[in-house]
Amino acid sequence: KWWPSSMATSTHCVLYAQLILDGKEHGLHVFFLQLRDENLQPLPGIEVGDLGAKAGENEVDIGYLRLKDVRVPRRHMLEKRQHVSPDGAYVKHDLGGGANNDKAAYLTMMTARVNLVAGAAVFLSKGATIAVRYNAVREQGFKDTGKGQTYRAA
Repeated sequence: KWWPSSMATSTHCVLYAQLILDGKEHGLHVFFLQLRDENLQPLPGIEVGDLGAKAGENEVDIGYLRLKDVRVPRRHMLEKRQHVSPDGAYVKHDLGGGANNDKAAYLTMMTARVNLVAGAAVFLSKGATIAVRYNAVREQGFKDTGKGQTYRAA
């Protein structure tokens, strides 16, 4: 996972991950995950780091997180909408909204993605404006002073 944050120095994170119980997938769920031990070293199976210099927005720290065979304890799952019982049973809570609760949980992720696209659109419009203005004043071609001819591409 790559995202703008202080990921390279974080000790914990909130993670969206696939919940798998006895080989059955139960969809994306939210977990609280410890990334580092008391000596600030990454825990086994966890790799964190910083991307370093970027082409733009160097003031934003972009980090990465890679997990390999990491098991998250069941008590680290955020349990507003569901939980896993001590015997390993998956229990979904009825909050009165039915299927709308699942949609509301997904809405936060969709809002973040829409904001990313909107931000990219702003940068794209700035780039297009610069390119069009540069193209309007740019002269291309050459002058052949020996024969008195000029050539200019439109």
